[in-house]
Amino acid sequence: MNSQIAFGGIAVLGWTLQAIAAPLQPSAEAATAQQRIAALSVPFVPNAGQWDDQAAFAAQTFAGTLFVTTEGALVYSLPGKRLDAPTATQASTTRPRLARQRRDSEERSAGWVLKETFIDGGHRAITVTPRGNHPAAAKVGYFNGRHDAVPQRNLDTFGRINLGDVFPGINVQLRATGSNVEKIFTVAPWQDPSQIRLQVNGATRLELGAGGELIAHTGNGALVYTAPIAFQDDSDGTRQSVAVRYALDAAGDRYGFLLAGYDTARPLVIDPLLQSTYLGSANTDLIAAIAFHPLNGDVYVAGFTTAVTTTFPKTTGGAQNNSGGVQDAFVSRFTADLTALVQSSYLGGAGTDSAASLAIHPVSGDIYLAGRTNAPASTFPGVSGSAQPTFGGGTSDAFVSRFSADLATLHRSSYLGGMGNDLAAAIAIHPVNGDIYVTGLTDSSVLPGLAGAAQIANGGGGSDAFVTRFSADLVTLRRSTFLGAAGEEIGSALAIHPLTGEVYVAGQTSSPVSTFPGVSGSAQSVSGGAQDVFITRFSADLGTRLRSTYLGAAGDDRASALAIHPVNGDVYVTGFTGSPTNTFPGVTGGAQGSTGGSNEGFISRLNSELTLLLR
Repeated sequence: MNSQIAFGGIAVLGWTLQAIAAPLQPSAEAATAQQRIAALSVPFVPNAGQWDDQAAFAAQTFAGTLFVTTEGALVYSLPGKRLDAPTATQASTTRPRLARQRRDSEERSAGWVLKETFIDGGHRAITVTPRGNHPAAAKVGYFNGRHDAVPQRNLDTFGRINLGDVFPGINVQLRATGSNVEKIFTVAPWQDPSQIRLQVNGATRLELGAGGELIAHTGNGALVYTAPIAFQDDSDGTRQSVAVRYALDAAGDRYGFLLAGYDTARPLVIDPLLQSTYLGSANTDLIAAIAFHPLNGDVYVAGFTTAVTTTFPKTTGGAQNNSGGVQDAFVSRFTADLTALVQSSYLGGAGTDSAASLAIHPVSGDIYLAGRTNAPASTFPGVSGSAQPTFGGGTSDAFVSRFSADLATLHRSSYLGGMGNDLAAAIAIHPVNGDIYVTGLTDSSVLPGLAGAAQIANGGGGSDAFVTRFSADLVTLRRSTFLGAAGEEIGSALAIHPLTGEVYVAGQTSSPVSTFPGVSGSAQSVSGGAQDVFITRFSADLGTRLRSTYLGAAGDDRASALAIHPVNGDVYVTGFTGSPTNTFPGVTGGAQGSTGGSNEGFISRLNSELTLLLR
């Protein structure tokens, strides 16, 4: 899948991207994390033999890869432009619209390379030596796989690159974030900022936009350098803005800056950004799950990426530092304050893979992921010796994977599925015995481990929810159970009672009237409409279904998350409802007793036995 683009004497990596529909929408917390990740600092990694010799450092942003050459030039490797708008295919019949993952391919053009070179008054390239500055906390390792190669370990990474005084009295530093690249010019007192000149190669033309931005037109569309800012700090620390704008020369491929009057006796900072435009809109990295490490507070996120080869940020040193196919699952680790990306790892085989849920073992600190894969045969990473080492069949199987806390080691993975289509949507870890539970959707007629289960047969509606229990090492599949009736079901949330160890599952069902298993004597024993939420309580061994309840009214109602109160054991479920105004069960006396639109979020509270809707 590697595509080599030669430009300016350095070989850089390009990538192609594809988009798919996710099985479940990311939570609000995951969406917020995704926005913050785009703004956090991305470290520069030194070249230890993984790139062309002319590369000194590289920073892998979500917008592309910036290479800094040994002579101080900046080479941007940018992904191709989307040619066709993606389409999402979902079942739309008289039955409820359940979340199913579909893959819709889209075409992209080849990648593009843009190169910036600092030049002097005679338009000659200025050679400087880049140096790492602001050491980052993260360390990386590299091994190229050759039998005679020497592994590189514990390489330092850097928050900035210092190019030194590129022009007399003018220091230049580089900083990268998730979505842009920043050049910081610091002009010393009495020095001349008109010395700053850069030549852009790879653009068909440069022009100034109405908002003061610099637009670099390429064969894949326009890229934008945001309008620059400039400032000085007074002796009392007050920051004073200085008017500044880009200046293009007659040749149309070089630029500098024009400034209004300022105090030449004080340092001056000029700070433009290279910001993605079509690159951002072409983003196919999705965060679907988030969790906090119970010991150190680090933040872990998981989802899927179509960044191929090694282009996803910080995969160097990860358990899987190369992509396995056109779309992989990924997991990333951040510091608790989200200011540093510590490590990432791909997770995928030759097919299409995505992670939907994430959990952290409270004792070992190991990281567990669950999702879907169509990696064939036994090609999914880490399945050897697992509970199910081979692909079950159909177009996809669920998977469960276990990583070390530093994401440097994939301990084991397991397929989970029968001859139909299977996907995992949620994962939980038993707080006492450490066993792993997953839930999701299956249309298989047989699943592994059904002997002695609460429900050993598919309910017959085309797809059922399921729950499966693994040992913590993923070597043993202890039991699976179907959960469904004549309609369609999907399990979308999972929680384990902290005192009893009982397993609670929530999702949505279209099974009519009172046919969903276990609803007799429950808080709501009759369905409210075409699609209702369900909540089900199992024994810890999944051998007994203790009770289920519907939750919903005449519209479509769906569950997205489930939690259990650590003291009184009450069950809280949340999601969204399309049921008409004031008809959703239990809203009378609630914090918001009436709807504000056609679809509303909801939160409901039930007792642990699921016999009472408390609010």
